[in-house]
Amino acid sequence: MEISHDFLTYCNLQQMLCPSPISLNALSYDAVVRALKKVVNATKNPPKITTVYVDTVGDPEYYKSKLITALGDDFADFVIEKKADAKYKTVSAASIIAKVTRDKGLQNWRWVEPGLHLDKTFGSGYPGDEVCVQWYKKIIFQIFRIDLFSLTL
Repeated sequence: MEISHDFLTYCNLQQMLCPSPISLNALSYDAVVRALKKVVNATKNPPKITTVYVDTVGDPEYYKSKLITALGDDFADFVIEKKADAKYKTVSAASIIAKVTRDKGLQNWRWVEPGLHLDKTFGSGYPGDEVCVQWYKKIIFQIFRIDLFSLTL
């Protein structure tokens, strides 16, 4: 399932920044539900989904309850675990595909905000990625004209 820039912008503006914002975890639950519904509604003879493996965001039991509520308890067996990508080959493969797809999409990213011309050398997005950390430091200064990382409380 592709998550476009327009969708993310919509989520940020309409959901994450609204008076009752939606969390990234909730976006994750919703994305899994939409992807599964898309698979079963794609053809006249949809595949029978027997087991759904998910590398959890947050509490596995809560995640499972969200999926069962949205899809029904007879939809499939749900295997939802932390670090599932290290335990199950299908999750590992999906994780690699997702990261490659994300990275390819980011290479072609275009800032739509008027007057915003920011460097796209932002790394992986993970806090352990030094390229990412340096990009954030540079951007925060560029946008806010303050070095937030040098402030002490």
